[in-house]
Amino acid sequence: MDWFREAIMTSDDIVGSLTYSYKIAMQYIEQRKFHDQVLEQLVSLYQGLDTPDCVNMCQCLIHLDKPHEVASILDKLIKNDSLRSEVMG
Repeated sequence: MDWFREAIMTSDDIVGSLTYSYKIAMQYIEQRKFHDQVLEQLVSLYQGLDTPDCVNMCQCLIHLDKPHEVASILDKLIKNDSLRSEVMG
């Protein structure tokens, strides 16, 4: 999946590419194993943004059936006022 990560990270619009990739994964990828691999990569890429995209990370993690990771992200947001302000806009 290095090709996937490289394609997004070299894009002129990384956030737009992430958004597009998420939509495509959710609508068109039917093979479960590949679908999950794409979502795992998206979580990693969302985490690597200058300001991590917690909302989209959580959406991916929910589809991956990882409630503990979602809870961990939400817990960090609650405990970190400055991060919560950035994410909630």
